[in-house]
Amino acid sequence: MYLGNTKKSNCDHIWPHLERQNLHVIRILTLLVGALAVGALGHVYLRMGMKAIGEFSFSTPSTWLPYFWQVITSYHIILGVFLQAIFFGTWLILLSKADLSLLLPLTAIEYLIGAVFTHFILHENLSWLRVAGTFVVCIGVALICLDHIQSESESKARQIPEAVKASISVPNNR
Repeated sequence: MYLGNTKKSNCDHIWPHLERQNLHVIRILTLLVGALAVGALGHVYLRMGMKAIGEFSFSTPSTWLPYFWQVITSYHIILGVFLQAIFFGTWLILLSKADLSLLLPLTAIEYLIGAVFTHFILHENLSWLRVAGTFVVCIGVALICLDHIQSESESKARQIPEAVKASISVPNNR
């Protein structure tokens, strides 16, 4: 199998690390988007269950226990909670692998995923203001991600000259 030019360059010790870093980011983003889709679907199922059960009334305490029983035995609620648990487990994995300052803003992507799901699954109407607001949030998330990527690349660029300096031995002329 041909893998292209196998000639080694002077920077081969640097590039594999950068490629692994990019692959790591792609894996994290893929896992995060998948988790957010599962979480958004969990919200949809919770809404479906609560819509079927009806509105809760604080004014009549005698209905609280039967209402609670309906909630905990609803197929849609159980499925929604299960999907939310999958999201939470995946979120814990992501927190072990990436900075919270990157992950937390990225969770806003769920607004976009949720809007799409609610429109197509729950048939909720999305006004142009809701759609525009969702896209404004997504643009803000993109800016935060770009800042994170830029600061990471600047940090790596500072580390490379230090590694090169450390590998160069300076003769002692004393």
